[in-house]
This record gives sequence, C-alpha cells and structure tokens, in this order.
Amino acid sequence: MKNSIKSDDTLKVGSHEFNSRLIIGTGKYTNYKQNSDALNASGAEMVTVAVRRVNVSDPNKPMLVDYIDPKKTVYLPNTAGCFTGEDAVRTLRLAKEAGGWNLVKLEVLSDPKHLYPDMEETLRSAELLIKDGFEVMVYCSDDPVFAKKLESMGCVAIMPLGAPIGSGLGIQNKVNIRLIVEQSNVPVIVDAGVGTASDAVIAMELGCDGVLMNTAIANAKDPIKMALAMKHAVIAGREAYLFSSMILGENNNERAGNGLFGNPYGDSERPKGRTYENSAVGVQDADGNWVAQRDSDGNIIYANIWLSPQLYGFDGIQDQTRFVYDASYVKLREVVFGYTFPPRILKKLKNIKHLKISLVGRDLWTIYRNTPQGIDPEAGTTSGNGQGIEFGSFLPTRTLGVNVKIAF
Repeated sequence: MKNSIKSDDTLKVGSHEFNSRLIIGTGKYTNYKQNSDALNASGAEMVTVAVRRVNVSDPNKPMLVDYIDPKKTVYLPNTAGCFTGEDAVRTLRLAKEAGGWNLVKLEVLSDPKHLYPDMEETLRSAELLIKDGFEVMVYCSDDPVFAKKLESMGCVAIMPLGAPIGSGLGIQNKVNIRLIVEQSNVPVIVDAGVGTASDAVIAMELGCDGVLMNTAIANAKDPIKMALAMKHAVIAGREAYLFSSMILGENNNERAGNGLFGNPYGDSERPKGRTYENSAVGVQDADGNWVAQRDSDGNIIYANIWLSPQLYGFDGIQDQTRFVYDASYVKLREVVFGYTFPPRILKKLKNIKHLKISLVGRDLWTIYRNTPQGIDPEAGTTSGNGQGIEFGSFLPTRTLGVNVKIAF
C-alpha cells in the first residue's frame, strides 16, 4: 500500500528528505532477515543503528548491510549505551569513519534503570558534534527549555521521549510534547515509549513530524504485521493532524495557522490542510449547484488547490454531498432501575418518610444509525457559518449515575 499522503508532504531532516515519517530500529529482532522484512512492511526509509551493538563492518560475522542496503535505506547511527559525552562523540566519529555517515542520532543516557537522557552531557556532546560537521538528531527529555537550547545550537531534529525507552507506555506528557512542537523550527520526532499503533497516532496528531520506534515492532508477536500497523498509524495520525478540526490540544487560533498562544508557527512548512493536485475547479451554476468549471472548448479545468479543514464546504473541489449524512437513528436514550423502600423498612429508619434509590444510564446504545462510526447523529452546533458535526461540537458521551431521593 502506498503512502496516502501526497508526495510534497515530506519529512526534511538536515540535508535529507523522506516520504515516510516512520523510523524503525535494528535491535531485538530474531535476525537481520526479520529486521529487513519489518522494514519493508513499515515503508520506513531510515533505520537507526546502535553502533556498539550492530555489526556493520566485520565481514566474518552476519552483517546488517547484507540485509538492509545502505544505498536504499538511510542508516542513522546512534549512541545507545553511551553514558558520557566523550563516549557518545567517540562512537559517532568512529561510525563516520566506518560508513561515512554524517546524519547521526545522539543519545547520552543517565541511568541504566530508566534510560532517561542526561541533558547536561547531551548539550555538551551535541555542541562538539555540530562543530565537527555532523547533522545531529538528538534524543532528549520532554522539557521545552532543553529542546529549544538544542535547536538553537544547531541540532537538525529534536527527539523528545514519550516514555522511558522500551516501556511501551505511550506519550505520558502530551502538553510538553505539544509545546515543543509549537516552538520548534526543525522536525520534532517522538523517540521512545511507543507501545502500540494508537501511541503513534497520538504523536502525529499532536503535530510531531515523525515517530521512531523499535521495541514495539521487534518484540511484537508478529513484527512484520506490527510494522505494517505502525505504517498505517503514522499515516492516519498525520492526515488527522492536517485535516481534523478536533486535533488534540488545538483551538481556533491554531486552526487559523497560529500557535498555541496565538503566535505564528515558526515552521512555515507545517500548514493546516493540503494541496490537491490536478483537482477539478468548482463553480456554482445558475441553480446554485457546484459543478466543474470548463474552458471555452468544454474541457474541465484542473488546478492545484489548497484545502484547509474549514474550507470543505466552500472550495467546491469535489461533490460535497459525500460529507452529508442521513441522520435517522434509533437510540436507547435512557434506562432507569429504581427501588422505593417500603414503609416496613422506613419504620426502622428514624425521621425518614420516603427513600428511593435509582441507577440511571443515558445514551447507552445507538441501535441504528446512518452516520459513520463515532459520529453522533444528534450532533450539531449552530445555525450560522459554524454548521457541521466537526466544527466546535463536543464528542458524544455516555453517562451512568446514581439518584437518591429522601424525604424527611
């Protein structure tokens, strides 16, 4: 399956450009063949390689390059296992000599128990590597202050952890990740903690430019199928970020192209929406219907048209009836189970004349509907220009409650 995101929505990291926004690792697989198969299933164009652990140069042992061609896939040497800045810098200098790799991933760890980054050592070693001419993608904490310092010194990508390496806990601090995305002019790639596909979707919906993962795929029951699932997750999250009006953490300022606090996005290449190539230009006919515009010879006029989430109903790119649904439905709106205590019991309770306890459930089950899964057929907002089920409306909720009625 080809990536459904258009070709000009690419990930640019330093001097490299990628169509895929997924990066996978090369550790914990049963063998290099399985790693290669997972890479092909994922659609990733870059693999991160622990220089200290993966054989990329000894021809007397199985070599990763025999299974994953460095001419077709970008190798990203990393410093996994390094706990000092000196070790990290030395490791990447040796990697450059061995394979000529200039794009590198820096990680300087603080403690083997949790593998959190040592940010002081990270800052120090990043500065040395950048002076050596390396393009540094840097693993860091989810602290916006440190992230900005790393960007300011010249790192080409910021890679905050979502959770401890290998934990699979998902993104634990969405607010900080979002703040880092807001302030960054270089790609932000979630690194560490992704456990399943939904974690990858959330990372992309928060506006991250990519996701790096290893354990979630390599330790899966079927790494090949899990790699495919992660491919779809990253694509789905990216498209949701571009199109949805209900993205995590966003508000009206952001949807207009402004940052979380009303500030313009630093990255002008992160638009809200997408360009549709060779799309029929829509115009309204005399009856007010949207039809394809034609030239004097009767040929349909095609153009590249940019479409934002809020302009579906106004640009007339395609038939808008596909976004209109029959709102017929059958719903179990409310169920109440109540018990009124009889007088013989109330006699034992001093001063209580009436006592009733009820369990109440509301909107428990939509038995039948024509709207897509997850869309409440009763959803609606205003009668003005804000019409639509996704424009400013709240998600449908199911409520359960307990009522107690007492009369003294």
